[in-house]
Order: sequence, then structure tokens, then C-alpha cells
Amino acid sequence: MRNIRCIAIDDEPLASEVIVDYCEKIDYLELAGTYTDVFEALNKVKKEDIDLIFLDIQMPDLSGFAFLRSIKNPPHVIFTTAYKDYALDSYDFNAVDYLLKPFSFERFYLAIEKVSDRVLPESAIEIDHQAAQECDFIFINYDNRSIKLLLEDIIFIKSSGDYIMLYTKDKRYLVREKIKDTVDKLSKSNFIRVHKSYVVSPTKIDEIYGNIIKAGTHEIPIGKIYKSNLLKEIDKIKLG
Repeated sequence: MRNIRCIAIDDEPLASEVIVDYCEKIDYLELAGTYTDVFEALNKVKKEDIDLIFLDIQMPDLSGFAFLRSIKNPPHVIFTTAYKDYALDSYDFNAVDYLLKPFSFERFYLAIEKVSDRVLPESAIEIDHQAAQECDFIFINYDNRSIKLLLEDIIFIKSSGDYIMLYTKDKRYLVREKIKDTVDKLSKSNFIRVHKSYVVSPTKIDEIYGNIIKAGTHEIPIGKIYKSNLLKEIDKIKLG
């Protein structure tokens, strides 16, 4: 997966520092700059390819809304503001998300996942749903609850720093845990580490080409040091 290039525009330096800190926790985010001057940011966007803007709304020289109106084809935008009153107006700009300050990393991460779906579109592929059978399961801490999750429902797990995102067909679960600890817990189950940031269920793999795994609507990168083991496991059940 390619990086998502982004910039942050906020007249409050401390607010930009939060964005910088959060971006550093997500390996596929490439923060190309932070700006307190909207006109400098405007010049950046017009000269370079930017996928995403973290944008404050109330700024002294030019509002966030006016900033977007001045760009012919603006990048994707996540509004970051202390004012909830503008939430409805943000829909006019097809905003990816609207984050109210102060926002947590968990909330930030979920917004970035929405960006991934737009910047890296995936073709819609129907997945046959098999009747649920008795199988192993895990409990995860999610939204202040312990939720039971069947292992057979997990397509893959994606890591970002101290967090993992578990992907099922219908939902994603963000959990505070390092992927190494997750792999240790799943080592006796049918999961394969295919990248430093990805663990995949082989039963969900539809296709492998080059260094990419196709699993339903998802494309998952294969890390160089993990490829030989993956192919070895696939060869055990491959015909021809």
C-alpha cells in the first residue's frame, strides 16, 4: 500500500503537534508539512500532490471553508476543530470526518481508515458467507466492553504502533495491542504473518500476485522476509 501524503493546517501550534504525534504512529501516513499560515499551505497544495488535509475551520486570515473553496480540486479533508456548530456545513465539502478537539488517537485512527478507503479504492467483490460453525474465539477490549470474536470471522489484522485493527467482513475493531503479542496469542490458530504490519487468515486469501494478497475487497502487502514462508504454506495445499 502506498503512503498517504498529508498536511495539517491550524493556527494553534499545539494542535498541529498533536497531529504530528498521531501521524508518527501510523506508518503509511506521510506528513508533508504543518502550517499556521493558510496561504503557505495553499501554495503547497497547488504545487504538490497531497492526498489529505487536516484542517482547522476558525483561522484569522482565511477560514477552513474559504480555503477549500479556493482550490479547484481539493484533496480529501478531515476537519479538526473545537466547534461542533460547523459539522453540518462540513458535508458540503464531502469531508472524510469531523474531529472535535481534543480527540483521542483511537478517534483519529478511525478517521484515517476512512481516508484509506477513499484514497486506495477497492473493487467490490462479493464474499460467499458460510454458515457459522463452532470454532475458536478470542475476546477483545472494544468500546469499553469485552467482545467475543470468532477467529474464523477475522480476515486479517493490521498493525500501527501500539494498536491493531482486526478486519472482519462487516466490521473493523481497533484494539490497543502490539501485533507481536497478537501473533503469540494466535500462533496455534490458522493465521500467517505476511508483513511486519499484517497477519492474514489463509482461508480468506483469494489470490496472490507479486507481493500482494487479495482477500475479498482488501489488498494486503507481502513483506520480503515473510514471502517464502507464506508460499511454503500455500504450496502445501496447492494443485499443479
